[in-house]
Amino acid sequence: MFPNLVNELIEDGSVVADFTNDLEWFHFGQWKKRFESGIRGVQQTRPFFESISLSMQPDTVHSPANGYRTQLH
Repeated sequence: MFPNLVNELIEDGSVVADFTNDLEWFHFGQWKKRFESGIRGVQQTRPFFESISLSMQPDTVHSPANGYRTQLH
C-alpha cells in the first residue's frame, strides 16, 4: 500500500538495524545469541512516524476495494 514508506522513513532519519545482530534480546531469562540475519528493521518514535504517514496523500495510495463477500480479481 505504501511502496515508498520505508525509504521515506530512512531518508528522514529513522534508524536502520539488523534486529538479530544490532539489538540485544533478553528472553526467558537469558540473553539470546546475536547473528547477522540480513533482515533490517526501521525504528522511529511514534510522533516521527505519524508526521511522515500523515504527510502521505490518500489519493496516492492504491488499495483494492473490498467488502463483505467481495471477490478480488
